[in-house]
Amino acid sequence: MNDRQRKILALIESDQEISAPILASTIGTTSRTIQRDLKFMQNLGIITNDSPDRGGTWKIL
Repeated sequence: MNDRQRKILALIESDQEISAPILASTIGTTSRTIQRDLKFMQNLGIITNDSPDRGGTWKIL
């Protein structure tokens, strides 16, 4: 994992309902980059989202 992904995890840990646009704004990158990082971390089994649709909350496994 890179530094940006570690920052995402820290932000999710502090607020499980944080959105990709807010993550992007806080970290200083695009929402698309955040979405790719979230998908990458989901595929590794690091995080999960409780909703298959948009929204939901993130959980660190």
